[in-house]
Amino acid sequence: MDSKHIADFGTPFSHHMARVNGVRLHYVTGGKGPPVVLLHGWPQTWWEWRRIMPTLAEQFTVIALDLRGFGDSEKPESGYDVATLGADLVALLDHLWLGAARLAGHDLGGWVAYAFARLHTDRVERLALADTPLPLFGVDAPMWPEIEKRLWHLRFFQVPHLAEALIGGRERLFLDWFFRQSAYDPSTIGPADLDE
Repeated sequence: MDSKHIADFGTPFSHHMARVNGVRLHYVTGGKGPPVVLLHGWPQTWWEWRRIMPTLAEQFTVIALDLRGFGDSEKPESGYDVATLGADLVALLDHLWLGAARLAGHDLGGWVAYAFARLHTDRVERLALADTPLPLFGVDAPMWPEIEKRLWHLRFFQVPHLAEALIGGRERLFLDWFFRQSAYDPSTIGPADLDE
């Protein structure tokens, strides 16, 4: 792992790899105290949490991971449903000898955290979700059609091989455009973030 990222914090964090649930996961840890697990959104990695990790590490053992298919974690052909991603998290908690943890999830990571909390209630002490539109089955949500329009990329990436064909080799261009169009404050995502 790149030690530059560790030095950027001012607080000691370390990179690790673990083979759990049949996949190699990358995670970053630091701090002392009760465990808090940070689950990133799309298209981010653990890196999205880097600015708040030092503050959290003052009171918690921070565990920020790259979900299956992201960052330095393994990218298998399958297993991207929230139940499997949750099983990855169970296996990682077991690997770290943790019975339960506090979970914070953003975007896609929020879906994983929410499903994990529903399926493994005994493994969650606290749950925090940010920018996580959850399906409201059986509930009339007048704004949901507008929300779905802003989430066009979900359907785009579900078409087999289309995104790879159109974006392959142009990932930086696509991500730069995506963040400029969708981030609340695009200036917070700089060249180093796109590199990561």
